[in-house]
Amino acid sequence: MEFVQNVNFAACSLRVVERGPRGHMVLDFETQKHLELVSNVRRGGQKETLFGVLDFTHTDVGKRKLRSSLLSPPNQRATVEGRLDAVALLLRHEGAFQALATTLKQLPALDQMLSHLVVTPKTHNKRSLREGLTDMLALKSVLALANSPKMVGALDQLLGISADEAGHVDPVLGAIRESLTATDLAPLAAAIDRLLEPEARAARGRKLTSVEARHEEAFAVRAGIDGDLDVARQARIQTMCVSLALLRCLRAA
Repeated sequence: MEFVQNVNFAACSLRVVERGPRGHMVLDFETQKHLELVSNVRRGGQKETLFGVLDFTHTDVGKRKLRSSLLSPPNQRATVEGRLDAVALLLRHEGAFQALATTLKQLPALDQMLSHLVVTPKTHNKRSLREGLTDMLALKSVLALANSPKMVGALDQLLGISADEAGHVDPVLGAIRESLTATDLAPLAAAIDRLLEPEARAARGRKLTSVEARHEEAFAVRAGIDGDLDVARQARIQTMCVSLALLRCLRAA
């Protein structure tokens, strides 16, 4: 696969697994079509479909997860009831729900970001290097949001409420909380901090011009990581200073 596509897969990142329909319903195309799960038979599109009615997701990966769940819904009672309990808990406590929703809106497209980080071209060019830097900034933002007080505080509040009300921690929200405290995330965050400047952030959700975005990209990597990059940045700074001086002279003339 690497030879055919001329790419490299990161170590321990590729796993081929054959998954059957166990735990999920199998809906053929005709059934999906007549039930209008994701496509309207008469007008086309998703507006007047079950997906269109239910889609209040805040992330691209959440939208795709909802779509796949409608096309292949779970058939295990415990799974369905667990999800319904988690939704009911969120609806009963709007403050914690809004805190989670606000944080989720800031997340990048996680599946796209991870695929770019795992699959890298064997030969790099200007575009691939820029995309790699964008994905690194996005990963830094994800790790920061995962450990943000708003996200962690809202989940802990909901888990505490579920323990008081039901006598046990909600399993769905508990699994999410546990994933945020995975021990292998800390070394990853430390490695990114050694590479990127503390102020470097992803451009998603921020109103930046193309010039501002390019400027932030140019100074996102810490000094001393790459000598050629340091020289190029110094040349950029000098060019900007000369341009600014000329602009001031022209205005004064």
